[in-house]
Amino acid sequence: RELGYLDPIEKPGSSPIPNDDPVDDETLHLGPKLAIRVLPGSERRTETSTPAGEEEVEATIVRATIEAEPGIRLDVELCGADNGETWIRAVDAYRSPQRIQRLVRGLRAGIRPIPERYDKRFIELRLAKIIDNPDWPSIRKVPKTELDTAAGGDIEELLKSLGASGVATREVAWGDTSNRKTDLCVVFDVDNVVVPIAAYALTRVAPLVATPSIGQELATPMSKPPPPPAVEPVQETVSRSNRIVALCQESTSLWNQKKKTYDNPADGERARAIAEEIETLRRTLAHELSEHLVGSDSQLLRSPPIERQQFKSGQWRSYTWIDLLYQTDTDGNQIDYDFLARSDRGAHLFRLWFTMCGVGIGIRPAGQRSHKTRTALTRGLPVDYPDRQPLGSHKHESHHELCLKGRPGQINQYFALWRNSFASDTEFFGQVADAWSEVGPLLNLHRC
Repeated sequence: RELGYLDPIEKPGSSPIPNDDPVDDETLHLGPKLAIRVLPGSERRTETSTPAGEEEVEATIVRATIEAEPGIRLDVELCGADNGETWIRAVDAYRSPQRIQRLVRGLRAGIRPIPERYDKRFIELRLAKIIDNPDWPSIRKVPKTELDTAAGGDIEELLKSLGASGVATREVAWGDTSNRKTDLCVVFDVDNVVVPIAAYALTRVAPLVATPSIGQELATPMSKPPPPPAVEPVQETVSRSNRIVALCQESTSLWNQKKKTYDNPADGERARAIAEEIETLRRTLAHELSEHLVGSDSQLLRSPPIERQQFKSGQWRSYTWIDLLYQTDTDGNQIDYDFLARSDRGAHLFRLWFTMCGVGIGIRPAGQRSHKTRTALTRGLPVDYPDRQPLGSHKHESHHELCLKGRPGQINQYFALWRNSFASDTEFFGQVADAWSEVGPLLNLHRC
Protein backbone atom coordinates (compact mmCIF):
# COMPACT_ATOMS: atom_id res chain seq x y z
CA ARG A 1 0.00 0.00 0.00
CA GLU A 2 2.91 2.35 0.63
CA LEU A 3 3.55 2.20 -3.14
CA GLY A 4 -0.07 2.90 -3.95
CA TYR A 5 -1.16 -0.65 -4.89
CA LEU A 6 -4.59 -1.62 -3.66
CA ASP A 7 -5.45 -5.12 -2.47
CA PRO A 8 -6.01 -7.70 -3.86
CA ILE A 9 -3.22 -6.73 -6.30
CA GLU A 10 0.16 -7.45 -4.80
CA LYS A 11 3.22 -5.38 -5.56
CA PRO A 12 5.13 -6.61 -8.61
CA GLY A 13 7.15 -9.69 -7.75
CA SER A 14 5.45 -10.29 -4.38
CA SER A 15 2.92 -12.96 -5.45
CA PRO A 16 3.66 -16.28 -3.72
CA ILE A 17 4.24 -19.33 -5.91
CA PRO A 18 1.26 -21.69 -5.49
CA ASN A 19 2.00 -24.99 -3.78
CA ASP A 20 0.31 -26.82 -6.65
CA ASP A 21 0.93 -24.72 -9.76
CA PRO A 22 -1.45 -25.96 -12.50
CA VAL A 23 0.18 -27.59 -15.50
CA ASP A 24 -1.17 -27.36 -19.04
CA ASP A 25 -3.23 -30.36 -20.15
CA GLU A 26 -4.00 -31.72 -16.69
CA THR A 27 -7.60 -31.80 -15.58
CA LEU A 28 -8.48 -29.64 -12.59
CA HIS A 29 -11.52 -29.95 -10.35
CA LEU A 30 -13.32 -26.67 -9.65
CA GLY A 31 -15.31 -27.36 -6.51
CA PRO A 32 -18.01 -30.04 -6.55
CA LYS A 33 -19.45 -29.20 -9.98
CA LEU A 34 -16.83 -28.79 -12.68
CA ALA A 35 -13.57 -29.99 -14.14
CA ILE A 36 -11.51 -28.03 -16.67
CA ARG A 37 -8.58 -28.98 -18.88
CA VAL A 38 -6.41 -26.41 -20.61
CA LEU A 39 -4.90 -27.91 -23.74
CA PRO A 40 -1.16 -27.47 -24.23
CA GLY A 41 0.24 -24.92 -26.64
CA SER A 42 -1.60 -22.33 -28.71
CA GLU A 43 -2.33 -21.52 -32.33
CA ARG A 44 -2.37 -18.42 -34.48
CA ARG A 45 -5.53 -17.57 -36.37
CA THR A 46 -7.14 -14.68 -38.21
CA GLU A 47 -10.31 -13.58 -36.44
CA THR A 48 -13.00 -12.36 -38.82
CA SER A 49 -14.22 -9.84 -36.26
CA THR A 50 -13.30 -8.95 -32.68
CA PRO A 51 -15.88 -8.07 -29.97
CA ALA A 52 -15.23 -4.38 -30.65
CA GLY A 53 -15.86 -4.93 -34.37
CA GLU A 54 -12.33 -4.73 -35.80
CA GLU A 55 -12.05 -7.00 -38.82
CA GLU A 56 -9.40 -9.49 -39.93
CA VAL A 57 -7.22 -9.39 -36.80
CA GLU A 58 -4.50 -11.93 -36.02
CA ALA A 59 -4.98 -13.66 -32.65
CA THR A 60 -3.39 -16.29 -30.43
CA ILE A 61 -5.85 -19.01 -29.40
CA VAL A 62 -5.63 -21.19 -26.28
CA ARG A 63 -8.17 -24.03 -26.13
CA ALA A 64 -9.77 -25.68 -23.10
CA THR A 65 -12.62 -28.02 -22.17
CA ILE A 66 -15.13 -27.75 -19.32
CA GLU A 67 -16.97 -30.85 -18.11
CA ALA A 68 -19.77 -31.57 -15.64
CA GLU A 69 -22.46 -34.13 -15.03
CA PRO A 70 -24.87 -35.10 -16.32
CA GLY A 71 -23.50 -35.16 -19.87
CA ILE A 72 -22.09 -31.64 -20.10
CA ARG A 73 -19.00 -30.80 -22.12
CA LEU A 74 -18.11 -27.37 -23.45
CA ASP A 75 -15.10 -26.49 -25.58
CA VAL A 76 -13.90 -22.91 -25.11
CA GLU A 77 -11.22 -20.66 -26.57
CA LEU A 78 -9.24 -17.86 -24.99
CA CYS A 79 -8.53 -15.42 -27.82
CA GLY A 80 -5.79 -12.83 -27.53
CA ALA A 81 -5.95 -10.49 -30.53
CA ASP A 82 -2.96 -8.49 -31.70
CA ASN A 83 -4.97 -5.27 -31.29
CA GLY A 84 -5.06 -5.84 -27.50
CA GLU A 85 -8.56 -7.32 -27.15
CA THR A 86 -8.80 -10.59 -25.21
CA TRP A 87 -11.92 -12.65 -24.63
CA ILE A 88 -13.21 -16.16 -23.89
CA ARG A 89 -15.92 -17.79 -25.99
CA ALA A 90 -17.60 -21.17 -26.18
CA VAL A 91 -17.24 -22.97 -29.51
CA ASP A 92 -18.86 -26.41 -29.11
CA ALA A 93 -21.33 -27.82 -26.58
CA TYR A 94 -21.66 -31.34 -28.07
CA ARG A 95 -24.79 -33.03 -26.62
CA SER A 96 -25.07 -30.72 -23.63
CA PRO A 97 -28.49 -29.38 -22.58
CA GLN A 98 -29.93 -26.36 -24.40
CA ARG A 99 -29.03 -23.98 -21.58
CA ILE A 100 -25.36 -24.91 -22.16
CA GLN A 101 -25.78 -24.70 -25.95
CA ARG A 102 -26.80 -21.08 -25.37
CA LEU A 103 -23.18 -20.29 -24.39
CA VAL A 104 -22.00 -21.08 -27.91
CA ARG A 105 -24.26 -18.27 -29.15
CA GLY A 106 -23.15 -15.60 -26.70
CA LEU A 107 -22.26 -14.62 -23.11
CA ARG A 108 -18.56 -14.41 -23.89
CA ALA A 109 -16.29 -12.94 -21.21
CA GLY A 110 -13.85 -10.09 -21.78
CA ILE A 111 -10.37 -10.00 -20.25
CA ARG A 112 -9.14 -6.46 -19.70
CA PRO A 113 -5.95 -4.72 -18.63
CA ILE A 114 -5.68 -2.86 -15.35
CA PRO A 115 -4.77 0.80 -15.88
CA GLU A 116 -1.02 1.39 -15.44
CA ARG A 117 -0.45 -2.27 -14.50
CA TYR A 118 0.98 -4.06 -17.51
CA ASP A 119 1.60 -7.25 -15.51
CA LYS A 120 -2.04 -7.73 -14.39
CA ARG A 121 -5.38 -8.42 -16.03
CA PHE A 122 -8.93 -8.83 -14.72
CA ILE A 123 -12.15 -10.52 -15.72
CA GLU A 124 -15.53 -9.49 -14.32
CA LEU A 125 -17.48 -12.09 -12.36
CA ARG A 126 -21.00 -11.81 -13.77
CA LEU A 127 -23.27 -14.81 -13.52
CA ALA A 128 -25.24 -16.70 -16.17
CA LYS A 129 -28.76 -16.96 -14.75
CA ILE A 130 -32.06 -18.44 -15.84
CA ILE A 131 -34.53 -15.54 -15.79
CA ASP A 132 -37.64 -16.80 -17.56
CA ASN A 133 -36.66 -19.08 -20.44
CA PRO A 134 -34.90 -22.17 -19.00
CA ASP A 135 -32.99 -22.66 -22.27
CA TRP A 136 -31.77 -19.06 -22.57
CA PRO A 137 -29.72 -17.81 -19.59
CA SER A 138 -28.70 -14.16 -19.34
CA ILE A 139 -25.78 -12.39 -17.65
CA ARG A 140 -26.40 -10.64 -14.33
CA LYS A 141 -24.39 -8.75 -11.73
CA VAL A 142 -24.72 -10.64 -8.42
CA PRO A 143 -23.17 -10.46 -4.91
CA LYS A 144 -20.30 -12.74 -3.94
CA THR A 145 -22.60 -14.98 -1.88
CA GLU A 146 -24.50 -15.85 -5.06
CA LEU A 147 -21.25 -16.51 -6.91
CA ASP A 148 -20.20 -18.87 -4.10
CA THR A 149 -23.54 -20.69 -4.25
CA ALA A 150 -23.29 -21.15 -8.01
CA ALA A 151 -19.69 -22.40 -7.76
CA GLY A 152 -20.49 -24.78 -4.91
CA GLY A 153 -17.77 -23.21 -2.75
CA ASP A 154 -15.82 -20.04 -2.06
CA ILE A 155 -15.09 -18.70 -5.55
CA GLU A 156 -12.19 -16.58 -4.30
CA GLU A 157 -10.45 -19.59 -2.71
CA LEU A 158 -11.03 -21.64 -5.84
CA LEU A 159 -9.46 -18.99 -8.06
CA LYS A 160 -6.61 -18.13 -5.66
CA SER A 161 -5.65 -21.80 -5.62
CA LEU A 162 -4.96 -21.39 -9.35
CA GLY A 163 -2.80 -18.28 -8.93
CA ALA A 164 -5.31 -15.41 -8.83
CA SER A 165 -4.40 -12.34 -6.76
CA GLY A 166 -7.90 -12.15 -5.34
CA VAL A 167 -11.57 -11.24 -5.84
CA ALA A 168 -12.87 -7.74 -5.12
CA THR A 169 -14.86 -4.92 -6.66
CA ARG A 170 -13.12 -2.97 -9.40
CA GLU A 171 -13.01 0.01 -7.06
CA VAL A 172 -11.24 -1.91 -4.30
CA ALA A 173 -8.96 -3.78 -6.69
CA TRP A 174 -7.36 -0.75 -8.32
CA GLY A 175 -9.43 2.35 -7.58
CA ASP A 176 -11.81 2.25 -10.55
CA THR A 177 -14.21 5.20 -10.60
CA SER A 178 -16.39 4.24 -13.58
CA ASN A 179 -20.05 3.25 -13.40
CA ARG A 180 -18.89 -0.39 -13.06
CA LYS A 181 -16.72 0.24 -10.01
CA THR A 182 -18.93 -1.94 -7.81
CA ASP A 183 -18.70 -4.96 -10.15
CA LEU A 184 -16.81 -7.93 -8.76
CA CYS A 185 -13.76 -9.14 -10.66
CA VAL A 186 -10.81 -11.48 -10.29
CA VAL A 187 -7.27 -10.18 -10.80
CA PHE A 188 -4.46 -12.36 -12.16
CA ASP A 189 -1.05 -12.23 -13.81
CA VAL A 190 -1.02 -11.39 -17.51
CA ASP A 191 0.50 -14.76 -18.49
CA ASN A 192 -1.92 -16.89 -16.42
CA VAL A 193 -4.50 -18.47 -18.77
CA VAL A 194 -5.92 -20.92 -16.23
CA VAL A 195 -7.54 -18.33 -13.93
CA PRO A 196 -9.66 -16.58 -16.60
CA ILE A 197 -10.80 -19.90 -18.06
CA ALA A 198 -11.70 -21.10 -14.56
CA ALA A 199 -13.55 -17.83 -13.90
CA TYR A 200 -15.52 -18.34 -17.12
CA ALA A 201 -16.38 -21.91 -16.08
CA LEU A 202 -17.49 -20.87 -12.59
CA THR A 203 -19.67 -17.97 -13.79
CA ARG A 204 -21.05 -19.29 -17.08
CA VAL A 205 -21.25 -23.08 -16.67
CA ALA A 206 -21.40 -23.83 -12.92
CA PRO A 207 -24.66 -21.91 -12.30
CA LEU A 208 -26.30 -23.92 -15.10
CA VAL A 209 -25.25 -27.32 -13.71
CA ALA A 210 -28.25 -28.86 -11.99
CA THR A 211 -26.49 -30.95 -9.35
CA PRO A 212 -22.95 -31.22 -7.92
CA SER A 213 -20.98 -34.01 -9.52
CA ILE A 214 -17.31 -33.82 -8.57
CA GLY A 215 -16.46 -34.04 -4.89
CA GLN A 216 -13.43 -31.77 -4.53
CA GLU A 217 -13.30 -28.37 -2.81
CA LEU A 218 -10.26 -26.80 -4.48
CA ALA A 219 -8.59 -27.23 -7.83
CA THR A 220 -6.71 -30.53 -7.84
CA PRO A 221 -5.41 -32.77 -10.64
CA MET A 222 -7.30 -35.85 -11.79
CA SER A 223 -6.96 -38.29 -14.65
CA LYS A 224 -8.22 -37.19 -18.05
CA PRO A 225 -11.76 -38.42 -18.85
CA PRO A 226 -12.42 -39.75 -22.35
CA PRO A 227 -14.03 -37.07 -24.54
CA PRO A 228 -17.63 -37.62 -25.61
CA PRO A 229 -18.28 -38.51 -29.23
CA ALA A 230 -18.37 -35.50 -31.51
CA VAL A 231 -21.83 -34.64 -32.77
CA GLU A 232 -22.38 -32.48 -35.80
CA PRO A 233 -24.58 -29.60 -34.58
CA VAL A 234 -27.76 -28.73 -36.41
CA GLN A 235 -27.16 -25.47 -38.26
CA GLU A 236 -29.87 -22.87 -38.64
CA THR A 237 -30.06 -21.27 -42.06
CA VAL A 238 -32.47 -18.39 -41.46
CA SER A 239 -30.81 -15.04 -40.80
CA ARG A 240 -33.11 -12.09 -41.41
CA SER A 241 -30.38 -9.65 -40.38
CA ASN A 242 -28.16 -11.03 -43.15
CA ARG A 243 -31.03 -10.67 -45.60
CA ILE A 244 -31.42 -7.00 -44.67
CA VAL A 245 -27.69 -6.39 -45.17
CA ALA A 246 -27.78 -8.11 -48.59
CA LEU A 247 -30.79 -6.00 -49.61
CA CYS A 248 -29.00 -2.83 -48.50
CA GLN A 249 -26.04 -3.79 -50.67
CA GLU A 250 -28.25 -4.38 -53.69
CA SER A 251 -30.20 -1.16 -53.20
CA THR A 252 -27.01 0.91 -52.87
CA SER A 253 -25.66 -0.55 -56.11
CA LEU A 254 -28.76 0.61 -58.01
CA TRP A 255 -28.36 4.30 -57.17
CA ASN A 256 -26.12 6.38 -59.45
CA GLN A 257 -24.37 8.76 -57.05
CA LYS A 258 -22.90 10.94 -59.80
CA LYS A 259 -26.24 11.47 -61.53
CA LYS A 260 -28.17 11.30 -58.23
CA THR A 261 -30.83 9.12 -59.79
CA TYR A 262 -31.54 5.56 -60.89
CA ASP A 263 -30.23 4.75 -64.36
CA ASN A 264 -33.60 3.41 -65.53
CA PRO A 265 -37.17 2.92 -64.26
CA ALA A 266 -36.57 -0.80 -63.64
CA ASP A 267 -33.79 -0.01 -61.16
CA GLY A 268 -36.04 2.45 -59.38
CA GLU A 269 -38.84 -0.08 -59.17
CA ARG A 270 -36.47 -2.72 -57.83
CA ALA A 271 -35.17 -0.25 -55.21
CA ARG A 272 -38.77 0.41 -54.13
CA ALA A 273 -39.44 -3.32 -53.72
CA ILE A 274 -36.21 -3.70 -51.73
CA ALA A 275 -37.19 -0.86 -49.39
CA GLU A 276 -40.56 -2.49 -48.76
CA GLU A 277 -38.97 -5.87 -48.00
CA ILE A 278 -36.40 -4.28 -45.68
CA GLU A 279 -39.18 -2.48 -43.80
CA THR A 280 -41.20 -5.69 -43.43
CA LEU A 281 -38.18 -7.54 -42.04
CA ARG A 282 -37.34 -4.61 -39.76
CA ARG A 283 -40.83 -4.52 -38.27
CA THR A 284 -40.93 -8.26 -37.59
CA LEU A 285 -37.52 -8.24 -35.90
CA ALA A 286 -38.51 -5.21 -33.82
CA HIS A 287 -41.69 -6.97 -32.71
CA GLU A 288 -39.75 -10.07 -31.59
CA LEU A 289 -37.01 -8.22 -29.71
CA SER A 290 -39.05 -7.95 -26.52
CA GLU A 291 -38.88 -11.74 -26.13
CA HIS A 292 -35.08 -11.62 -25.87
CA LEU A 293 -34.34 -8.57 -23.71
CA VAL A 294 -34.40 -9.16 -19.97
CA GLY A 295 -33.80 -6.79 -17.08
CA SER A 296 -33.18 -3.03 -16.85
CA ASP A 297 -36.97 -2.46 -17.09
CA SER A 298 -36.93 -3.76 -20.67
CA GLN A 299 -40.71 -4.28 -20.47
CA LEU A 300 -41.03 -0.47 -20.65
CA LEU A 301 -39.28 -0.17 -24.02
CA ARG A 302 -41.06 0.82 -27.21
CA SER A 303 -39.96 0.89 -30.85
CA PRO A 304 -41.09 3.89 -32.93
CA PRO A 305 -41.85 3.44 -36.65
CA ILE A 306 -39.76 4.74 -39.55
CA GLU A 307 -42.02 7.22 -41.29
CA ARG A 308 -40.73 7.26 -44.87
CA GLN A 309 -38.90 4.92 -47.23
CA GLN A 310 -38.07 7.39 -50.03
CA PHE A 311 -36.07 10.60 -49.74
CA LYS A 312 -36.64 13.93 -51.50
CA SER A 313 -33.84 13.03 -53.92
CA GLY A 314 -35.93 10.11 -55.16
CA GLN A 315 -33.60 7.50 -53.65
CA TRP A 316 -35.28 4.65 -51.80
CA ARG A 317 -33.94 3.87 -48.35
CA SER A 318 -30.87 1.59 -48.49
CA TYR A 319 -30.24 1.37 -44.73
CA THR A 320 -32.48 1.01 -41.71
CA TRP A 321 -32.51 0.69 -37.95
CA ILE A 322 -34.51 -0.51 -34.98
CA ASP A 323 -34.69 2.03 -32.16
CA LEU A 324 -35.77 1.13 -28.64
CA LEU A 325 -36.48 3.79 -26.02
CA TYR A 326 -38.18 3.89 -22.64
CA GLN A 327 -41.80 4.97 -22.64
CA THR A 328 -41.46 7.00 -19.44
CA ASP A 329 -38.77 8.39 -17.18
CA THR A 330 -38.34 7.28 -13.57
CA ASP A 331 -40.96 9.83 -12.50
CA GLY A 332 -43.54 8.48 -14.92
CA ASN A 333 -43.29 11.31 -17.45
CA GLN A 334 -43.49 10.34 -21.12
CA ILE A 335 -40.15 10.38 -22.94
CA ASP A 336 -40.00 12.12 -26.32
CA TYR A 337 -38.40 10.17 -29.21
CA ASP A 338 -37.08 13.57 -30.35
CA PHE A 339 -35.89 12.41 -33.77
CA LEU A 340 -35.08 16.02 -34.72
CA ALA A 341 -33.02 16.61 -31.54
CA ARG A 342 -34.91 19.68 -30.33
CA SER A 343 -35.16 18.73 -26.64
CA ASP A 344 -32.52 18.68 -23.92
CA ARG A 345 -34.38 15.73 -22.41
CA GLY A 346 -34.93 13.68 -25.58
CA ALA A 347 -34.54 9.91 -25.59
CA HIS A 348 -31.26 8.04 -25.64
CA LEU A 349 -31.73 5.00 -27.89
CA PHE A 350 -30.74 1.35 -27.93
CA ARG A 351 -30.23 1.06 -31.69
CA LEU A 352 -29.69 -1.83 -34.09
CA TRP A 353 -28.36 -0.22 -37.27
CA PHE A 354 -28.41 -2.15 -40.57
CA THR A 355 -26.34 -1.00 -43.56
CA MET A 356 -24.64 -2.58 -46.56
CA CYS A 357 -21.57 -3.01 -44.30
CA GLY A 358 -23.25 -5.07 -41.57
CA VAL A 359 -25.12 -4.57 -38.29
CA GLY A 360 -24.37 -2.31 -35.35
CA ILE A 361 -25.70 -2.97 -31.84
CA GLY A 362 -25.36 -0.21 -29.28
CA ILE A 363 -26.34 3.21 -27.98
CA ARG A 364 -27.40 6.23 -30.05
CA PRO A 365 -27.30 9.12 -27.53
CA ALA A 366 -29.75 12.00 -27.85
CA GLY A 367 -28.52 14.53 -30.41
CA GLN A 368 -29.42 17.89 -28.85
CA ARG A 369 -26.21 19.81 -28.12
CA SER A 370 -27.22 20.88 -24.61
CA HIS A 371 -28.73 17.55 -23.56
CA LYS A 372 -28.71 17.07 -19.78
CA THR A 373 -27.51 13.47 -19.46
CA ARG A 374 -25.67 12.60 -22.69
CA THR A 375 -22.19 13.20 -21.27
CA ALA A 376 -22.83 11.05 -18.18
CA LEU A 377 -24.20 8.27 -20.39
CA THR A 378 -21.33 8.22 -22.87
CA ARG A 379 -18.63 8.37 -20.18
CA GLY A 380 -19.99 5.23 -18.57
CA LEU A 381 -20.21 3.03 -21.68
CA PRO A 382 -17.90 -0.02 -21.89
CA VAL A 383 -14.75 0.37 -23.98
CA ASP A 384 -16.00 -2.45 -26.23
CA TYR A 385 -18.53 0.04 -27.62
CA PRO A 386 -16.50 2.66 -29.54
CA ASP A 387 -18.13 5.70 -31.10
CA ARG A 388 -18.70 4.88 -34.78
CA GLN A 389 -19.15 8.63 -35.55
CA PRO A 390 -22.01 8.70 -38.09
CA LEU A 391 -21.86 11.32 -40.83
CA GLY A 392 -23.26 14.67 -39.77
CA SER A 393 -23.36 16.18 -43.25
CA HIS A 394 -25.55 15.89 -46.34
CA LYS A 395 -23.09 13.48 -48.00
CA HIS A 396 -24.26 10.07 -49.20
CA GLU A 397 -23.92 7.33 -46.59
CA SER A 398 -21.28 5.56 -48.67
CA HIS A 399 -18.80 8.26 -47.60
CA HIS A 400 -18.77 6.62 -44.14
CA GLU A 401 -16.77 3.41 -43.69
CA LEU A 402 -19.82 1.65 -42.21
CA CYS A 403 -22.40 3.63 -44.21
CA LEU A 404 -23.75 5.32 -41.07
CA LYS A 405 -25.56 8.56 -41.86
CA GLY A 406 -26.65 10.85 -39.04
CA ARG A 407 -28.50 14.15 -39.23
CA PRO A 408 -26.95 17.56 -39.96
CA GLY A 409 -26.97 20.01 -37.06
CA GLN A 410 -27.04 17.32 -34.36
CA ILE A 411 -24.45 15.62 -32.17
CA ASN A 412 -24.05 12.37 -34.11
CA GLN A 413 -22.67 9.56 -31.98
CA TYR A 414 -23.19 5.80 -32.06
CA PHE A 415 -21.40 3.64 -29.47
CA ALA A 416 -21.73 0.13 -30.79
CA LEU A 417 -20.45 -3.33 -31.49
CA TRP A 418 -20.29 -4.11 -35.20
CA ARG A 419 -20.86 -7.43 -36.96
CA ASN A 420 -20.59 -8.21 -40.67
CA SER A 421 -23.08 -11.07 -40.47
CA PHE A 422 -24.95 -13.53 -38.24
CA ALA A 423 -25.22 -17.24 -38.95
CA SER A 424 -28.86 -17.35 -37.81
CA ASP A 425 -31.64 -15.41 -36.13
CA THR A 426 -30.71 -17.19 -32.92
CA GLU A 427 -27.18 -15.84 -33.06
CA PHE A 428 -28.50 -12.36 -33.87
CA PHE A 429 -30.94 -12.27 -30.96
CA GLY A 430 -28.29 -13.77 -28.66
CA GLN A 431 -25.83 -10.99 -29.52
CA VAL A 432 -28.52 -8.35 -29.01
CA ALA A 433 -29.44 -9.85 -25.63
CA ASP A 434 -25.77 -9.87 -24.57
CA ALA A 435 -25.35 -6.24 -25.60
CA TRP A 436 -28.49 -5.25 -23.71
CA SER A 437 -27.15 -6.92 -20.55
CA GLU A 438 -24.02 -4.74 -20.88
CA VAL A 439 -25.47 -1.34 -21.79
CA GLY A 440 -29.12 -1.65 -20.74
CA PRO A 441 -28.43 -0.85 -17.05
CA LEU A 442 -26.66 2.40 -18.05
CA LEU A 443 -29.42 3.40 -20.45
CA ASN A 444 -31.96 2.73 -17.69
CA LEU A 445 -29.93 4.84 -15.24
CA HIS A 446 -29.88 7.82 -17.60
CA ARG A 447 -33.49 7.75 -18.76
CA CYS A 448 -34.77 11.26 -19.46
